[in-house]
Amino acid sequence: MIRFKLSPRHPRQGIVLISTLLSLILLIALVGLFQAKSLSNITVLKRLTQQHQEELLKDAVYELIRPFVAEAIVQYDGDHRLSLTGESYEILYDQRRFHVISATSSPPGEQPRSLTLDIQALR
Repeated sequence: MIRFKLSPRHPRQGIVLISTLLSLILLIALVGLFQAKSLSNITVLKRLTQQHQEELLKDAVYELIRPFVAEAIVQYDGDHRLSLTGESYEILYDQRRFHVISATSSPPGEQPRSLTLDIQALR
């Protein structure tokens, strides 16, 4: 039969063990905090990237319809592909649908003084 002899404990060993455990708890809390902060940064960057992509797509659609707008302004009294009366047009670009609404501040039949284009992305 094997017997183990227990030696008397030093009175300061318990304090070292408690401080080590507290240090580990603090380290785990800091790692959790940094992970939460990095996750929130990733979430914000994802949202900003999506907004920027949306604006770039709207700019691309605007550049796509620019020749039609110029034709409508030059030939304001004739037939053209884009009407400046506030009608809504649907455009498919980069596998996404957009509504383009054009409006002028001048009365019908007169050359437009100003033109407003509203481009809305559809989901």
